[in-house]
Amino acid sequence: MNRRLFTCVLLGLAVGATGCRFGGAAGGPATPKHVVTPIPSAPLTPSRAAYEAWLDELLPGLGAADVAERERPQQDLEHLCFLVGQPGMEEQRRWLCEAMGARLGAGVPLPARIWLLRQLERLSGEESVVVLDCLLRDEEPQVRDLARRCLQANPSPLAGEALRIAFDETEDPDWRIALANSFGARRDEKAIPPMIALVYRDRYEPTPVAAAVVMALGDIAGPESQHWLSYFWLGGAPDVLRPAIADALLRCAELDLAEGHERSALATYELLIGYTGPEHVRLGALRGLARTKGHEALPTLLSYILDDKASDTMRAWAATLTHDIPGFATTATLAAKLPEAPDAARVLLLNALAERGDASALPAVLSELNAEHSDVRAAALTALGPLGGADVALTLAQAAARAAEHGDAAEHDAARRSLATLRGDGVDEALRAALDSATAAVRLELIVALRERNCAAAVPALIAQARHASPAVRASAFEALGALAPPEAAANLVALLVEAADDEEEVRQTAEDAVVAVCGRDPDEARRSAPLLSAWTETPPAVAASLLRALGRVGGPAALERVRAACRSTEPQMADAAVRALAEWSSADVLDDLLDLAQHADDATQRTLALRGYVRLVGLPSERPPAQTIEMYQTAMKLAEQPEERRLALAGLGAVRHPDVLGVIEGHLADAELRGEAEAAVVSAATLIGPRHRDVARTALQRIIETTTTDATRRRAEKALADLRRYEGRLTDWLVAGPYEEPGRDWSWLLDHAFPPERGTPDVQWRPLDPTSLNKPWTFDLRKACGGEQRCVYARSAVWSPEPREVRLEVGSDDAVQVWLNGRLVHAARETRAHTPFQDRVRVTLDAGWNTVMLKVVQAGGEWAFSCAVRAPDGEPPDGLRFAATPPP
Repeated sequence: MNRRLFTCVLLGLAVGATGCRFGGAAGGPATPKHVVTPIPSAPLTPSRAAYEAWLDELLPGLGAADVAERERPQQDLEHLCFLVGQPGMEEQRRWLCEAMGARLGAGVPLPARIWLLRQLERLSGEESVVVLDCLLRDEEPQVRDLARRCLQANPSPLAGEALRIAFDETEDPDWRIALANSFGARRDEKAIPPMIALVYRDRYEPTPVAAAVVMALGDIAGPESQHWLSYFWLGGAPDVLRPAIADALLRCAELDLAEGHERSALATYELLIGYTGPEHVRLGALRGLARTKGHEALPTLLSYILDDKASDTMRAWAATLTHDIPGFATTATLAAKLPEAPDAARVLLLNALAERGDASALPAVLSELNAEHSDVRAAALTALGPLGGADVALTLAQAAARAAEHGDAAEHDAARRSLATLRGDGVDEALRAALDSATAAVRLELIVALRERNCAAAVPALIAQARHASPAVRASAFEALGALAPPEAAANLVALLVEAADDEEEVRQTAEDAVVAVCGRDPDEARRSAPLLSAWTETPPAVAASLLRALGRVGGPAALERVRAACRSTEPQMADAAVRALAEWSSADVLDDLLDLAQHADDATQRTLALRGYVRLVGLPSERPPAQTIEMYQTAMKLAEQPEERRLALAGLGAVRHPDVLGVIEGHLADAELRGEAEAAVVSAATLIGPRHRDVARTALQRIIETTTTDATRRRAEKALADLRRYEGRLTDWLVAGPYEEPGRDWSWLLDHAFPPERGTPDVQWRPLDPTSLNKPWTFDLRKACGGEQRCVYARSAVWSPEPREVRLEVGSDDAVQVWLNGRLVHAARETRAHTPFQDRVRVTLDAGWNTVMLKVVQAGGEWAFSCAVRAPDGEPPDGLRFAATPPP
């Protein structure tokens, strides 16, 4: 039976046995991803003989020398193993395991044996034990070890017996270590006596095998393991094994605790808590004590927290373990230790109280705000966040202001964080209520807190604070208003901006930022500039300049009209602000204005600002042809009066995705002042155009590598050249025909039906297929190009070879695909699947001259895409090939 058909028949049985579905709409098809052949209409039942025949067909591919040739058979076998491993498929699983076991002999190629064993590792049962037992003595080390792993995972008791016999028979230390690891993984208590005997034999000269045995005892756990490990711990084994024994005892205790044997676990933890070896053992024992004793473990934990001779890790760990011990008594005990604790311990205790979140600790934490050490005060301020509420809001604001005055960044940050995270009712109200009576420094902290807490109800109060006598308070209020105020408050903010036009630079700039942010929240784009325009009456130059700068950032047709008019003003301050507004405009509507200013403005600063704005806007994404963009950058280069503007234009040219741009950039390589920027721009442009214009990009990059004196530029060029080499053979130029569809027909019918391109009909309308991904132009999203579902398209390209040669055709698709080379069908994938670039690989032979490649890509639903590449047989980029959508005459 064909193995694809066999897999699908088995899939039908699996679905019937488990009642599961793989997808599809209710009442519609439930076609699974990655199933390549539809289930036939005639019911077929796999048999033991069918598995034998199926594996015989599969075996040559599994053992192929070429890794790529093994990929599909390996996937087929893995998929089948997944199916028979489902509930209700026990007989099928056993047949398959027996068939695989019968094909593990020494005459089978090693890659096939390895893949079969990997499947048996997760699938085999008692039926495979005899075969795997024999393979434990195979001459091939990799086969032996895979057989061991299969038996390790095998649930049959006979598998454990086979491993124990192998352990008794061998004298190879490495093999004994591997087998001991298997005993631990299986938790095989019957393996304890032979392992203990080995430890006794080597007790005077302990070997790595003895250490592995000790580790296995820790994994096996249980009373017998515990007995022997305790005996070893008390002197029955050499000291060199003591770290391994400690680790094993700790694992035993963890398993005991997980299985509910708390008394046994506690005894082990108490045994290990005084261990002077590696610290992780004490850390684990301490955690175990906390989990088993709860509040009764608190004295032990505190002894470490308060002990300044203990390691920082141990003290921090002990404090962390107090977090999960429940109860008021634990909180009270920790809080009571604060006054007598050293500074470092007080920080740990405060952090622990904060993590516990028990508000009963609040009085003790507040008392630490007057501590002498800054770290303690910062920890107390941090703890007030989770423990406090509205009653500590003003306290935190005052502490933040005091810390800012004294330059204590840690305390300042801690107080601000706690203010921002205070929970409970009335916190925001308490912050707003304190504003009017607070000092300027505290008021600033209250405003910051309201902003961080996203308190929109504070907007009226913040508007009042924007008129405060302190510039710092005004600036903070404007910053908060910019974050919180709704569009309806824009007129109020514009009025504040008018008042702030002559204010200090920081206040005025923050006011402008706030107005721009609030106006920008208006969903009606045409209405956003209205509050600013309404304020424009007989305004003084300083006010007009401020409004102009804001208008330039808000944008819109009405704003643009006002800014353009202001450019003609005879008032220098207004004209300068208008030019700056145009230079910061967010759309290409002002390109002509900026170009005119760059060419004709009397003021050199205005010309520079206009040119920089022009270059910035030229670089924005647009529908403009690349050739026009290149011309605009060239114009900017001619107008530039300073090297910096020319550098900006060169950087912009480096982002143009067109082959002609390289010649323009290379024209500036001779300019010593611009050479570095020109070289960087060449590399950038070549990287962008390389996937579609490899020859032009390769030549430009090679020239840079040979001539540049900058190591960083050379490395970038070399990487770009290496990427081009890696991309070689990926087809980017295609013609497309279709889409074709048939009402009421699904993807499977479409794949089988021959539409005109497939029949060679001469009047097929082929059209260029535009790239759908600029960064990966070899991947085509057909939903963008052709849309719809249950349809297909044909894509055609051409490959030129100087002589007949074998190549590897690589195709990726979502969903099904058929591939023709020179009119001959060479590949088909009948499946609904996600697109992975170049996922299918098939060897074909190119003729000398031009060869036609045609793909039929069928859409079943969801995504729809394809990719195609021609590679050398070993998967390397091909040499000497050329590619075109249409072969030249």
